[in-house]
Amino acid sequence: MDKFISNNALKQIIILALLFGLGYLLFSELYFMLPGFLFAITLYILLRPTYCKLVFDKKFKTWQASLIIIFGSLLVICVPIFLLTQMLLPKIQGLLSNPELLKSNITNVLEIAKTKLPSSVHLDEVFKTAGLKLAQKIPSFFNATFSVFTNVLLGYFFLYFMFVNMHEIETALLKLLPMNHANQKMFRQETGRMVVSNAIGIPILAIAQGIIGYIGYLIFGVPEALLWGVLTALFSFVPMVGTLLAWVPLTLYLFATHQQSHAIGLLIYSLVLLSSIDNILRFTVLKKLGEVHPIVTVLGVVVGLNLFGFLGLIFGPLLISYFLLILKVYRLEYGSGDEK
Repeated sequence: MDKFISNNALKQIIILALLFGLGYLLFSELYFMLPGFLFAITLYILLRPTYCKLVFDKKFKTWQASLIIIFGSLLVICVPIFLLTQMLLPKIQGLLSNPELLKSNITNVLEIAKTKLPSSVHLDEVFKTAGLKLAQKIPSFFNATFSVFTNVLLGYFFLYFMFVNMHEIETALLKLLPMNHANQKMFRQETGRMVVSNAIGIPILAIAQGIIGYIGYLIFGVPEALLWGVLTALFSFVPMVGTLLAWVPLTLYLFATHQQSHAIGLLIYSLVLLSSIDNILRFTVLKKLGEVHPIVTVLGVVVGLNLFGFLGLIFGPLLISYFLLILKVYRLEYGSGDEK
């Protein structure tokens, strides 16, 4: 048996080592751009049909169609978020400007709620600890989201060149994909469905729960109803507990401030409407978009928040979905003959 490595194999090993080494170096240095790049890919997949209509049907030049897409998406997606952020940030900063007062208010509400709800004696410390931890985490969470502006700018920078060079990029990617033509077609279709499910389906759930929560808070006299509606939408991303983080403390607050009728009303409203809107949308609107499995959402949010901050609420589940898709492609491409 030949104990020596052939020249051809040795050259491949050297080239692969250089690729992995340079790839690791580049990735570690450019990691901060990853959320912006993922943002660009997401918009590219969602807006590609519109871009193609502008270029091939309306006969716009590629750079013109790219700019139209970019400015149109800015108006539809980014401007409302920017205006909402500008409106809510002063309220959030005011709420968090005195952490000791916030801590004292949380403790007082739970102490008063304990007398109103004697059956919750053993849960009191759990609620108190969770509330105080949440108060400590909120500032760091919102500080992490300030990088969103930079990531959005980077994303649109990437998106422009993705559209202008669409044909060259897609042709090169298809050549690089290590799979047969049938699996390439399936991969493209699954990628489109997956992006729509995560980038549109998950925000639809959050927005719907935020709106339902906001209406309920207005009806039952919750102060700063709009702020709590937005927080309800954000909390809907939190694994396991979700909107409970919003309406349970608010219900306790109404009980503690002797607004029993409003508290009972909000409790019933939240249990009947706010908690069920998730299931209603999953069986109606999200079925058409392509439903995201709850486990994928839970795991994705945990991973995404640690990696990307606020943008991780979308990109985390997207990464989990991509991982599962690549596993599926690998099984189809290299599995046993009866699976192909």
